[in-house]
Amino acid sequence: QILQTIGGSSLREGQKEFRRIAWYINEELVEMVNLLKIREWSKTEFQVDELHFHEEWVDFMNFVMQIPVLLGWDEKKIQELIVKKYLINKFRKETNY
Repeated sequence: QILQTIGGSSLREGQKEFRRIAWYINEELVEMVNLLKIREWSKTEFQVDELHFHEEWVDFMNFVMQIPVLLGWDEKKIQELIVKKYLINKFRKETNY
């Protein structure tokens, strides 16, 4: 049922919009990671352009935050999902899952 009626759109259009945003998220994350120039095989250290890194992070987060809006999730729903996943992870850690 997820993505069936995003803004009154069809299932196809909802999923298409979700994929579009997901690709932008991926693109911004890659741009941000590529600013970290240190590689395992390199002995040279590089300074990170912090301003550019911050700009890419903001771009990334702007797209990430569009997802719950697109899905119609409110703050309560997001908090519910986070707590649920936290409890699963806590159980796995405690039981050496």
